[in-house]
Amino acid sequence: DGCGRTGTYLCIEANLELAGEDFCYDVFGYAKKLRASRRGMIETLEHYKFIYDALEEANICGSTWFPVNALSQQLKYKSMKNPVTRMNEYQREYQLNDMFPLAKLPPTTVSGTLRAISLAEGPR
Repeated sequence: DGCGRTGTYLCIEANLELAGEDFCYDVFGYAKKLRASRRGMIETLEHYKFIYDALEEANICGSTWFPVNALSQQLKYKSMKNPVTRMNEYQREYQLNDMFPLAKLPPTTVSGTLRAISLAEGPR
């Protein structure tokens, strides 16, 4: 019914918000609350692994979004090479993303990736 995928997404979002406020994660605590409120939230080991992988990637890579009205400025900034590393910001981000298992998945949305995990688990 998609409840496991929904719980996984909610846990990631809640923990990213918590990290922004309190500089910590509480995957277990939030998962426990979700599972107490609705049966089937975050059902499998793969769901938990996905949560931890996503949070690790977010922690190391940081936020890469910017407002649309800053696009021109960001294009200039991201194209400039750092004299020490001899890499521009695009290359640095690519190098960071290449370190993580989620980056090696085909480009999909989080829900699409969770759907792929669910399909791999087979019918319930």
